[in-house]
Amino acid sequence: MKVSNRKRLAIILKLFLLIIFLILCFVIKQNVEYMLPEVVEYAVLDNSNAISFSEADEAAYVNSNLTVNVLSRKTGNISTKNNTGLSENVNIIFTDDKFPMVHNINLLKGSFFSNDNPLNVSEKIVISDNLANSLFKSYDVIGNEIVLSGKKKIISGIYITENNIFSELASNGQETVFVSIEGQTDSPGSMGIERIYFKGLNGEINNMDIREFDVHTGEKLKFYQKTDLFSSKSLLKQIINIMFLIAGVIVILKLIFIFIKSFENIIYGLEKKNYNVKAVNIRINIIICLICLMLIILISALCTFKLYIPDGLLPEHDRILDIKYYYHYIINSIQSVKLLERWSYYQTLIIVFNLFMTASVSITILLFAKFFGTLNKYFKHEFDSLPYASSMWIKKEN
Repeated sequence: MKVSNRKRLAIILKLFLLIIFLILCFVIKQNVEYMLPEVVEYAVLDNSNAISFSEADEAAYVNSNLTVNVLSRKTGNISTKNNTGLSENVNIIFTDDKFPMVHNINLLKGSFFSNDNPLNVSEKIVISDNLANSLFKSYDVIGNEIVLSGKKKIISGIYITENNIFSELASNGQETVFVSIEGQTDSPGSMGIERIYFKGLNGEINNMDIREFDVHTGEKLKFYQKTDLFSSKSLLKQIINIMFLIAGVIVILKLIFIFIKSFENIIYGLEKKNYNVKAVNIRINIIICLICLMLIILISALCTFKLYIPDGLLPEHDRILDIKYYYHYIINSIQSVKLLERWSYYQTLIIVFNLFMTASVSITILLFAKFFGTLNKYFKHEFDSLPYASSMWIKKEN
């Protein structure tokens, strides 16, 4: 009795841990869904050949199938107008009014700068809720003046900061403020755009549309490094599907074993022509076989998914087993985070998500295998202890 209780406790504990890690996997997937935009990013490699804001604006206007967002960044300090002693170092992002359409950002108050607003667009600034609370101890600061690196700005909006472990690990530790790239003579964008983001209609990004944009900018995208955030997002979400596929295979293999044992019992009963056995065992084993078949079909349908492999991830067929290719692919992906020693939020975020997702999914699979094995042993022990067990599963005699 005590042994049985210990086994039940072990099952409950393993089930609890399995549920915890399953929830963790879905939490990570939810953050991947929200925090990674479905865009293609181009980061400049050579500033001397960077695309200007006017060139990008003109090219984006020609192609209506793409939503194009541009940005450049630098660091600075920010303080209130009357208390310059209270200041913070911040990331300054010079961008356009397409930023909220391309990136996942929610406004708490106000609006993102727009040419439709009568306020001079070059004087606008959008700050985080953390920064508003730190500098003003209030969120009712729309229209207030603020000093950004010695220049007066007017707050037009407050956005909600993503305060979670993923954003913290991907961040460089500083708050971010947004300033319009238009009319900024001292911004990095005046010398050329640092990053360009392309978002297609209905989430679909057509390479021909990007090619058309490139032609209108004098084919300068060759001086930028491409990062397909849409593909990275799809691959990260696919890890969850792979987890369920592995779990499904484990269950299906067990069901196949049960089906084979039950089918052998049916054949044995028919060969012996034991009508007592035929009245009880054969009927039960036929039901078990049918249930196993239905469960195998159902689980197979639930675990089936369309495998997504982005372009460039796999080499040509003659190098499919070339380990060096995958090694260099991983190394280049990690090194690209430090592109020209610039902090790259999204590329860092992708690495963080990959580490967390891979670890949590791997642990979940191991926990499922342990739980399934313990559950199987428990039911086998309980079944064998029944007085009529030998008549349910026929023991073949030599």
